[in-house]
Amino acid sequence: MKLQKKEYTELPSYIINVKIHSENTDKQELYSSIFRQVFGFSDFTVKIGNKNGLDLKKLDKLSISKSDLGQEFKDLEYENYEVFLGEFVKYKIEDENDQHYNTKSKELKPGDPNAIEKPNAIQIPFYIIPAIHRIFLPVNSRITPLQVKLFFEKALLEIYESEEYFNIDIAKSIETIEKIYKFASLKRLQLFISYTNDDLGGDAKIFMDTLLKDANVNKCKAEYNAEKNESLNVDAKLIKGGIELSKENGELIAVGENEYGNKEVVNTKNKFEEYSLKIKNGFNPLISILKDTLKNWRL
Repeated sequence: MKLQKKEYTELPSYIINVKIHSENTDKQELYSSIFRQVFGFSDFTVKIGNKNGLDLKKLDKLSISKSDLGQEFKDLEYENYEVFLGEFVKYKIEDENDQHYNTKSKELKPGDPNAIEKPNAIQIPFYIIPAIHRIFLPVNSRITPLQVKLFFEKALLEIYESEEYFNIDIAKSIETIEKIYKFASLKRLQLFISYTNDDLGGDAKIFMDTLLKDANVNKCKAEYNAEKNESLNVDAKLIKGGIELSKENGELIAVGENEYGNKEVVNTKNKFEEYSLKIKNGFNPLISILKDTLKNWRL
């Protein structure tokens, strides 16, 4: 039997959704500018844990014309789309006499090859698509999506006065959330959500998203409890819209019962989606990543 060569390589990645509350209608320029500002900070790092620092060492941009992306992208908004290849450096900070990463010059230097413990820095690539305001961090990286979220929260506070001007969310596991729809009954639902800038999704999600936007709500915390001996209606726009919005714009806790009457709890706080970026073999990986993400978030 003739073996067929695999056309794509899949790169499982966490999704960090960055949202800036701005009246700027050119979202690609807005987010591209923000990320370039963060990269341009002088001697800015974030402490992660007790022993490590995190710095944005590299941010390389590739701009691709819509026509070069292919016919299926012809109706998209911009004539050119950008993708960034970023690189974090995670470095140890406890030894002041043996720094292996210069935070001012963003330069690496090798560790002592004879040392038992080598505190030299670790380079961590990731990707940014400004037009969809999302960061993609490979799952096998030596940092967590929570550490990336912390880095950008600290960085944006260097630009904005308070967190009221932005939201940063890590996309939650779709598989975990889908368990709610399999409950025999849903007794309680707690939502911690914010609106999205995408205007994409089903009717229920758009309904909830519109409610938040029209009310000028930055963040929403809501709790719904079922009537006695009843179940919350997961098909109602108020309930389903909140659940769907929480996938990339918040988190939730759902308490229900299975078919045997046993209690079940779904908590998405630390349950993160692992989205597989499809990278076409033999082509520039940045172009593949750009096309793959635009298909999922803009087409």
